Amino acid sequence: MKALYLFFTLLYTSYLFSQELSKTTAIQAPSIILEDSIPTIFRITEQMPMFRDTSCHATSYQKQKTCSDQKLLQFIYNHINYPSTLLEMGLEATVVISFVVQANGYLDDFKIIRGNSNPVFALEFIRVLQLTTDQNGPWIPARHQGRNVPVQIYFPCRLNFN
Repeated sequence: MKALYLFFTLLYTSYLFSQELSKTTAIQAPSIILEDSIPTIFRITEQMPMFRDTSCHATSYQKQKTCSDQKLLQFIYNHINYPSTLLEMGLEATVVISFVVQANGYLDDFKIIRGNSNPVFALEFIRVLQLTTDQNGPWIPARHQGRNVPVQIYFPCRLNFN
């Protein structure tokens, strides 16, 4: 009896709260994306930004990106000064830095996302990243839908002595 009562209650309430669709339902036009409504900072683009190096002139984007990434790592290894206080303690460092490559290729908005409790290494890593534009000029900016756009980069760095 309870089951029958429950069935009729559900049936009746669903009838009360149901909606009738009108035969003249309005169809919304697709929204047009204006240039001002595009996000100001991208995370993924058709072509990601690249470290500018004069020796990286490949015919394809992928080859140039690979060369650029290798030259960036080489630049970092050549210019990083591991803090002597941490070196004497034998501490290893792992940090993740976030920064924005602007549409003009310059870097800004540096943030320490993850790191050891001692921020000395993270600050040194940020100094070296800023040095990339001081010595080599701006990076090759990211491109999306045929135009240069700013993009956020997450860069992990680990330094150990093994």
